Amino acid sequence: MLFRESSLALYRILDFGPILDSLFVSAEPQLCTICRGVLQHCNTHLETLCTQVSTQAFEYTDFKITFSISIIAYLKRLLVIGMAEEELGKAFRYKQTKDRSVVDFKEVYKWIMSPLIAKRLNVPANLDGTFLIHVSFAQREEGGGAFHENTVIQGVQNEMESFSGMLGKGAKWKAKQDWKHKKDNHANQSGAVKGAEQVISSVSKLALPLLKELDVFKSQEIAQIDLNTLMSVDCTMDNILLYGRYVKLSREVSQTPWNLGTKRMHSVQALISDNLLPIFGSKQAFLHAAGREDIDVRMLGRGRPFVMEFVNPKKSLSCQGQIEDKGLRKAINSSLVYCHEFKIVDKEFFDSLKDIEISKAKSYSCMVWVKRRITPQDCNKLSTLVSELHVQQTTPIRVLHRRSLAVREKVIHRLQATYINQHYMHICLLASAGTYIKEFVHGDLGRTTPSVGSLLESEADILQLDVTNVYDSVQSVAELPLSKLFEIEVVSDGEADDGEA
Repeated sequence: MLFRESSLALYRILDFGPILDSLFVSAEPQLCTICRGVLQHCNTHLETLCTQVSTQAFEYTDFKITFSISIIAYLKRLLVIGMAEEELGKAFRYKQTKDRSVVDFKEVYKWIMSPLIAKRLNVPANLDGTFLIHVSFAQREEGGGAFHENTVIQGVQNEMESFSGMLGKGAKWKAKQDWKHKKDNHANQSGAVKGAEQVISSVSKLALPLLKELDVFKSQEIAQIDLNTLMSVDCTMDNILLYGRYVKLSREVSQTPWNLGTKRMHSVQALISDNLLPIFGSKQAFLHAAGREDIDVRMLGRGRPFVMEFVNPKKSLSCQGQIEDKGLRKAINSSLVYCHEFKIVDKEFFDSLKDIEISKAKSYSCMVWVKRRITPQDCNKLSTLVSELHVQQTTPIRVLHRRSLAVREKVIHRLQATYINQHYMHICLLASAGTYIKEFVHGDLGRTTPSVGSLLESEADILQLDVTNVYDSVQSVAELPLSKLFEIEVVSDGEADDGEA
C-alpha cells in the first residue's frame, strides 16, 4: 500500500505484510485483499487491453489513461487501514492526516501501465494527449448482480442509515435524511459515481467495530471476486473543431436541422455534417456558427464563419489530408450550400468565434415595398437619415417563443436606398450584430423604432433579404466607400469546387 507524505514529497511503501496478512482470511490468498488482483497482476492483462484499443480503430499519435475500480476496493482499503491502525498502534506511522494520504489506485495503475502500454502500442504517453484510454474494473452494465456498483452502493447506504438510527439521531435529522434519500433516488449512472464518493467519505468516519459489520465485508461472493474479470476498455478522442465559412444559396435551407412532419428538411448543418462524418470517422457533429440567418434568407459573399464540432472522431489523422487537398469541399459543395477556408482550430479559436458573434457587423441587401408612392428623393432622404442610427428593438413577436422579452439597442451604421419604381426600392445596409433587419423595415407593429416605415411615414415591408457579408467588427469596414462596402464578394473558382456552387 502506498502513502503520500506531502511534507517530504516522497512515496513510501509500507511493509507490514506478515502482520496484515494475519488479519485477513481470503478464499483466494493469491489475490490482494484490497485491489482483488487489479494492481497485483495488471501486467497480465496488457495484451487484452491493447487488443481492445486496436479493435476500436482510432488514429492517434499518443495517449493518456484514466482508470476506475469498483467501490469494493475502496471499502476494503478502509477496512485494512482501520485494522492496521488498531493492530499496529504507534508502529503504524502512516496514519492518514491532512498532510498524509493513501496514493489512489489510479495513480499506481498509471505508473505501472503507462510505460507498458506505450511500448506495446509504440506511441508515447502524454498527460495532455487527445486520445484517452479509459480502463475500468467495475460492473456498471445491467446484470451485474451483487457486484454491480449501484447494488453495492445502495446496500452500504442502507446499512449506514440503520447505523445512524442505532446511534440515536433525532427525528428532525431522520426526516432530513429521508428527504435527501428521496431527492437522490432518480440518480443515473453519473449520479452513482457521486454516490460512491459520498459513501466512501461516510464509511471512512465509522468506528472500526461498525465498519467490520458491513455486509460487503461478510459476503463470500464479494470476498472471492477477481476484479480483473470486470475489466472493460473504452477509448475516446477529443472532439475535432473544423473551421470554415458557408455560403447558403437557397431560401429553403435552415441553419440547424428540422423536420416537417416526418420529413427531414435540408439544413446547413446536415448538408455539411452528413458528408463529412465518414471522413472524420465520427457519428455525430454540431454546427457552431457566428450568428444565424432565417431559413428564407440567403448567406452570400465570403460566407458565415462556423466551427463544426466532430464528436469522438476515429480518423483524426487521415482527415488532415482531405482538408489540404480540398476533399472536404468536393464532399459538400452543391447548388444549396458550399463551404471554403477549412482548417482545424483549437479551443481558444473556437471561443474567439463566440466573441465575433457579439462584436461583428453584417451587411445586407433587401427588396422593400412601400405602400405610398415614393420618389428618388425619398430614397436619397432615407440614405441621408440613416447614418449611425440607434434603433430600439423590443423582442420581435416572431421570436418571443425562444428569446426573453427585452428592449435591445442596435445601430444601423450605413444605408443606401436605390429607387426602383413608385412602390419598390432596393436597400443595402450595414448593421451591428443581432439587429433584426425585417423588423427594422416594417417596424413590427411599433416594437422597433425608428424603422424604414416610420422614417418614410408609410407602411413598408420586406420582400427578400440576403446577408451579403459578415465582418469581424465595424471598425474593419468603417472607411470603406459605399460601393465597396455593399459589393457582394464572390468566392473564387479556386475556392468553390470547380464552379459547381
